[in-house]
Amino acid sequence: MNQNSLLTTEIKLKVLKLLAQNKKLSISNMELKNENEELKKFIQNQKNSIEQLEDNNKIIKLASEMHLSDLEKKQLKTELTEKIKLIDECIKMLST
Repeated sequence: MNQNSLLTTEIKLKVLKLLAQNKKLSISNMELKNENEELKKFIQNQKNSIEQLEDNNKIIKLASEMHLSDLEKKQLKTELTEKIKLIDECIKMLST
């Protein structure tokens, strides 16, 4: 009978250790998930910035390489306006 009691106590201790270890691992897992989400948001922001910079670079190259007619100037102005609107929308999305 005494041996059974000793085994029961050992099992209880092991269960308690496993529960504590499980709790620590769950907390660690949650922290890693939060960090992962933050990194995903950071990466998305970086991608958006890169896209904006690439668009701006294209526009600058176009403007510097051409001697524009009046029609081309109007088209470029329209394209610039559209790009600026897109950039503004991206900034609004990043702010929220």
